Amino acid sequence: MTTGGSRASPWRVVPAPCRSRSLRSGASLLSLLLAVGLAAGCGYRKLEARIEVLELQLAQQQRSAPNLNAEARRAVEGVRDHVRALDFQAAVEACDEAEPRYARTRLWEHQGQICRDVRVVGRDAAPLPTQGWYQGGASLDAPLTLLAFFETWCVHCRREIPKLQAVSERLEGQVDVVALTQVRRSATDETVRDFIEDYGLTFPVARDEDGRLSQHYDVRPVPATVLLHRAKVVWRGHPSLLDDATFEALLRQLEDG
Repeated sequence: MTTGGSRASPWRVVPAPCRSRSLRSGASLLSLLLAVGLAAGCGYRKLEARIEVLELQLAQQQRSAPNLNAEARRAVEGVRDHVRALDFQAAVEACDEAEPRYARTRLWEHQGQICRDVRVVGRDAAPLPTQGWYQGGASLDAPLTLLAFFETWCVHCRREIPKLQAVSERLEGQVDVVALTQVRRSATDETVRDFIEDYGLTFPVARDEDGRLSQHYDVRPVPATVLLHRAKVVWRGHPSLLDDATFEALLRQLEDG
């Protein structure tokens, strides 16, 4: 229905209170806020004053971001130092202290996985699959079991998982290596079998049905490894970090007790 010869707009503008959210962009967000605020019936002067405050907040965030990222980098390195020393309790404490301050920084989003890893240490092992084995089979009866999570489409997995074949051969009788895959994305049972054959893997490989084990050990990106000692997690992280020196140090620590 029209009045005064003007045509009613098909869009109904419902006045709403002026609100602000945390800033994640710059001038484009402020321009949008201005347009939306005017359309919602907010007074221009009131909105202008609010935008000025937001501009100051945005400028302050932009100035502080580089410093926070630098602090976050130092915090991550501190956690890594504790992990290298195999002092996982200290690593967890360092994570607990750093995360509230740096969790939203870009650096922590990319490198904060180490804190999720160290919190898995000490967790009881979950039972291995009873079916879905591509080759072999395994239990948690061995004193040491190394679980390796991978996907056939993962470039880093193609680099790291074959290295575990040498670990399996060198530490035969001391450590059981077991590989697990969810067969996600483009992976199929056939590509898993091809992966095993192409890289000459002889240790047991199974399907992590429904991602039960991945969830239990907080596996997000792959590849990932979990070292179990008498059915309890004693190390968790990227396989490239579990080098010969770290492995030997872990073995000595477990022997000492």
